[in-house]
Amino acid sequence: MWACSVVSGPGWYCCLVDSSGCLPRDRPVGFYSLRGGAAPEGELDCLFVDPSAVGGGRVWNHLCDTAHSLGFHQIRIESDPKATSFYRSRGAELVGTVTSGSIPDRELPLLKYFLPENLPRPDSQRSTTRTDTSH
Repeated sequence: MWACSVVSGPGWYCCLVDSSGCLPRDRPVGFYSLRGGAAPEGELDCLFVDPSAVGGGRVWNHLCDTAHSLGFHQIRIESDPKATSFYRSRGAELVGTVTSGSIPDRELPLLKYFLPENLPRPDSQRSTTRTDTSH
């Protein structure tokens, strides 16, 4: 069993995934933030996985489930160059580069991940607590 605490507002969605018994101390194993007001394309704003949880796929799978439930068919990823191989291993395609918004004269890899049509995830393994900040 794994759980997610969600904070969302118009055009953005942030999730903290916890282990709920999968790891010692039921602690957070990662978080991600998706942006995008209009389907079919969302944007991955940030993604972090605790080193103890790397390789389990929980955070990535939850991210894909969420993107799919928000109506996204693809996710735009402005990647740190060191993370590009991770996204490519998940099936993202390198489509170009973009200028970094935080480091002058730095180019970042631009990737697109196309969500599979069917994302089979047992509902029994997912629990979500939502906090809507749109008001």
